[in-house]
This record gives sequence, C-alpha cells and structure tokens, in this order.
Amino acid sequence: MLTGVYLRFACPDIFADPDVRSRISACSLAIVRPAKMLRVENLPANHDLEASPDGSASRHGSGGGSPCGSRGCVAIIPEDDWNAYTRRHHLGAMTAFGPLLVVEKPLGARRSVTRGTRRRMRLAPGAGEHGPYLIQPGSFLPRGPGWLDRARNRHVEHRVRSAMQMLGIERPVVFLTSPSQRWFFELGIEASAVCFEVSDEYSVYLEYPSGRDARVRAEMIEMVRRSDLVFTTARSLATDLAEYSDEVHWIPNTAVPEDFAIHDSTPALPSLADLDGPVIGFIGGVNPWIDLELVVEITRLRPEWTIVFSASIDGPDAFLESAEMSAFRQASERIRFLDWVPYDQLSGFLKGVDVCALFHRADEVGRYIHPNKIYQYLASGKPIVSTPFLPELEDFDGLVRVAANARAFVEAVEDELARDDEGRRRARIARARDSRPELRARAKMEHVERVLAARNGSPRHGEFDGDRPPRASRRSM
Repeated sequence: MLTGVYLRFACPDIFADPDVRSRISACSLAIVRPAKMLRVENLPANHDLEASPDGSASRHGSGGGSPCGSRGCVAIIPEDDWNAYTRRHHLGAMTAFGPLLVVEKPLGARRSVTRGTRRRMRLAPGAGEHGPYLIQPGSFLPRGPGWLDRARNRHVEHRVRSAMQMLGIERPVVFLTSPSQRWFFELGIEASAVCFEVSDEYSVYLEYPSGRDARVRAEMIEMVRRSDLVFTTARSLATDLAEYSDEVHWIPNTAVPEDFAIHDSTPALPSLADLDGPVIGFIGGVNPWIDLELVVEITRLRPEWTIVFSASIDGPDAFLESAEMSAFRQASERIRFLDWVPYDQLSGFLKGVDVCALFHRADEVGRYIHPNKIYQYLASGKPIVSTPFLPELEDFDGLVRVAANARAFVEAVEDELARDDEGRRRARIARARDSRPELRARAKMEHVERVLAARNGSPRHGEFDGDRPPRASRRSM
C-alpha cells in the first residue's frame, strides 16, 4: 500500500497506466512475503528440487562430494540479464563445486513497475544439476535516505535467503563482480568467503579518456579491502591492487573452446560470403578503447583488405563526435560493421575471416584489459595479430603475434597467412583447451579452500566488522 502511495505522487505518469496499477497490487505482496512468492521455472523432470504443495521447492542432499559441500556459491552480477553478461561462462563453471545461485542486478522502483518483477527463480539456458539458478530482486522502493536503502536491501536479502534455502545452500561462497555491489556487505547473509572478481580498472574504464573517477576508485579499493579474496583477469590489475590486500590473485580470462571450434559443418555467416581479399575479423564493436588510427592506417596500406567488426560503433558523444572518429568513418569503405552477432553464431563469424585481430589501444586502459576474445580466437585455430596493449601477450609463446604499429601489423598478418599450417592451428586450439573455464574455476576454489582452512571454516557475515584476520601470502596463477 505504501508503495502505491509513493508511486501515485512520485511517478504519476506510471501510475496512470491501468496495467501498472495491477502490477503494483500484485508485486507489492512480494515485498511483504518474498519467500511465499518464489517459484522455480524450467525445472527438469529429473532434477533434485522437490516441489512443495504451494509451488515452491526444496533441495535434498548436501551437494554431493564437491569441495564446497552444501555451501554452494552465490554470484551477484552487474547486468539485469544473465544472457547479456559476457563473463557468464566463468561463473557458470562454479557449478562443478555445488549449486550456483546468480542474483541479477536488482531492478529499481520505476523499472520494477514498467517491466514487472521476476518473482520466479529460473534455470539458466543449458543449466545442469547445480544450475546456474537465476533470481532478480525488484523493489518498488526508490533509493533515498539510509532507512529507505536499508528497506530495499532487506527485500533483496529475503529473496536471496529464500532461494538459498530452496537450493540447500548454507554459508555460501559469494562472488561480487562490480564496485557498485558494496550493498551486499549491508545484508545479514553469512558467507563462508567473499570473493571480488575484477575484470577492469573501473575508475579508468568509465571515465576514459578524461582520467580516473575518484569515487569509483575509492569504491573499488573498499571492495578489495572488505573481500576475503580478489581475482583479477589482468596481471596489471593484480599488481595495482596488491597494495590493498594480500589475497589478490591473477587468474586470466577464458572461453568455452567448443563454442568457438570451427568444423567443416560450421556455417559461415552469409554476410561475409561476398568479401574479397584477406578478411581481418574482430569480435565486438568500435568503442573508445579501439585504436582507430591504426585501423585507418591499415586500410590505407592495404586497401584491398576488408576489416569486419561483429558489432557496430558505440560510445559516449565525445568519442562519436571526435575528429578521430570522423577520419575513421571517412575511411570505412573497406570496414564492415555487422549487427550484433549472437553468441551461438560467433564460430560462423570466425569461420568467415582469415585472421583474428585485437585492435586495443596500448595505453592506460589497454593494460588492464584481458579480453575473452583472445581465447575465443585461439579456440577457432585462426591466426591472431594484436597491438601490444597487454603485457601478458608475451606469455602465449608466439601464438598471438604482436605488432607495434600499422605497418608491422600488416606485415604480421601477411606472415601469419603465409606460415599458417595444421600444426600451428592445433597449437592454438590446445592452448584454448588448457585455459577452459573449469580450470579457472578450480584455481579459484583452491584459493577459497585454503582461506577457509586457515580460519577453520569460520563464516563471514555480510555486515563488515572493520577488523580482518591476518591474510596468507599472495599467490598468482
């Protein structure tokens, strides 16, 4: 009722919609009784979640013989849709160690009304016995004074607790994936360990190219200090953050090799069928972290080549209206942009290209980026040429050619095409298989088990008490 009163006065344009009014009436119950409203969708017939008379479910057993026992994992992601989260395969691999509950980005007051809340827990596409299971808390309470935020957090906590109870998860290992998720520490959920996954230097990434965002940097450092373990995808991130924690570990990105393997039966994208000359492919679109000048110079040096991006141009207005972008657009006769290629068609995209490229700028942002696409390219077996943006490229034993400028890039492409053979293709594919998500997940859980053993499995509470136990020495993978 209070939610309806708030929306009637604060959002009259929303409340005027009759359908919205009915949603308010139905969804407000979830704020009061979230556990009773939780259901499970897409439950396979042979699953060990047993339906209760009211339509909810409960799990029997304790997670088998996994290292985590009945603890399981809870992951909070920064996206409001699991399928849009580019690192979902990293987290999905944690199901090897017990049930995984993924909490999608909670909806705010306005979006909860216009979109409606998802009161049902869902199985992710392709999920196995242990999930991933997805929930998305929604609240009609807006952000505001401290008491209002506490009320919102309380609702999120009820939703997470209900889902954990259904899955038999006790004292989970929690994975946080964004500095904006500090609110987790205000919840009362007992966690065996809290892990912070850092895939970007967020303070530079969000403000590029104008510098660091001091507020985001402070939030990021706070998250590092409050977490039991920190996992970074780039070595430079691990080095920078080691100042704030002794438990910072570099575990690189990954990809599912089978999803990018190219076979005779793999259909190439029709949009690539009519392209002449060597085709240079890039998974992703053009954004401020792409070296536009290098791409333009490559088209000038080899006008017969075609450069293809699997997505379009995107970025802030300052980037889209820059002189650099203007020159890039003028030189784009031999540059193709596709509508966003779905994940399950990326192998077809790679089949239609001759060389895979990494066009990232070699600057302050680039050294913090360790893209998934390195491993996606390796899994395809195609030659790879990159700018020197990432120091770790030296670790790939020549499987990724590094070129310092446009002319060197062109020469590297031509050399790779001339020298490519079955042996080099197999070496690339083998490297991708050695970096698969299950191996990365195992490395993380070994750190978790070590930390838990050091403190005899004592739980961590969501509420941070300010004092941390002594940390073990830092390790890297």
